Amino acid sequence: MKILHVITSLDVGGAELVLAQLVKSLQNNAIENTVVCLLPAGKVADQLSELNVRVVSLNITSALGGISVFFKLVSLIKCEKPDVIQSWLYHANFLASVAAFFTPVKKVVWGIHSNQKVSTKRSTSLLIKAGAWLSRFSPKKIVYVAVSSKAVHESLGYNTEPSVVIPNGFNVDLFRPDGLDKQSGRAKLNIPTNKLVIGCVGRWHPDKGLDIMLQVIADIQLAYADDIFFVFAGRDCTAENTDFFTLQQKCPKPEYILALGECDNVPELLSALDIFCLPSRSEAFPLALGEAMASGLYCIATDVGDVRYLTGDLIDYALPDDTQSLKTAIITALRRPEAERKEIAEQLHQRVNELFSEQKTTLSYIRLYQQLVS
Repeated sequence: MKILHVITSLDVGGAELVLAQLVKSLQNNAIENTVVCLLPAGKVADQLSELNVRVVSLNITSALGGISVFFKLVSLIKCEKPDVIQSWLYHANFLASVAAFFTPVKKVVWGIHSNQKVSTKRSTSLLIKAGAWLSRFSPKKIVYVAVSSKAVHESLGYNTEPSVVIPNGFNVDLFRPDGLDKQSGRAKLNIPTNKLVIGCVGRWHPDKGLDIMLQVIADIQLAYADDIFFVFAGRDCTAENTDFFTLQQKCPKPEYILALGECDNVPELLSALDIFCLPSRSEAFPLALGEAMASGLYCIATDVGDVRYLTGDLIDYALPDDTQSLKTAIITALRRPEAERKEIAEQLHQRVNELFSEQKTTLSYIRLYQQLVS
């Protein structure tokens, strides 16, 4: 079986990492993969190349370039003759379906990883609306990463017949409680060994709510001045980001807030934490939270998307975009006895292992593809 994946970008992001993970697993199951990136290639392209996966970057840099890329994609589909076209995210979903109309390949599968009705980008909002119309004619299947995402899009008029939910899967061999030594992880990051450490993993973007987290830290540090160390990892979580730096400096102890930027070794980072916090304003099925659970961390999260389904109502939840609610959830967690936090963390770890492993997700995709080509 041959799958042609079409994705907007191969910079580090949730859908991009899920794609890389899936392609690796499909390769191990003797399924051939080619990945087409609409924009110039990013870091995830290097990961795919290391797996000996062919990556084709179409290098869209302007609207006029998009017209040229469309014809390149049509030509590529005709040349590759895939059994299935798997597209990822709105731009790629739209372009792949329209391009497929001009080729013999009609088995298109969309991947939708958002649960928002509108986007901060006008072009994306238009594509969300256009997708509702296009879904009546193409694709053969729509893979939603979350139940909440399926509900939102079907309320917008997306065709319900091809809908299927396949949650993100997590590498439980890579992310696990005994994966790395906590003190070693802290030493490499210059994190004090005698502090309780709370961490967030996510890029600097309004959806991720990291600005909310920094505002909450300013209050928490007044009560726990010398007890807690905070870590931020993700694109633009750096002192060079003026917005991040300004909020960091407003905290009573900014030196107790470590900004790592984009992290190349997330398992090592998670091993250094005691508590993981997801302060997002919007999520569908958050990778970072699932990886923290698999790593055996106690977690706090905003009640967005499929967070409750992922965590099984085991953790302290906050309302999205609400500093007081997030502060209360964090303080509640801090007041829990350490033994109680460890017990809940173990339950979270077991939940990921049993319900959301990478193997289960891969098997779901393979079954879907087999149904389409049989």
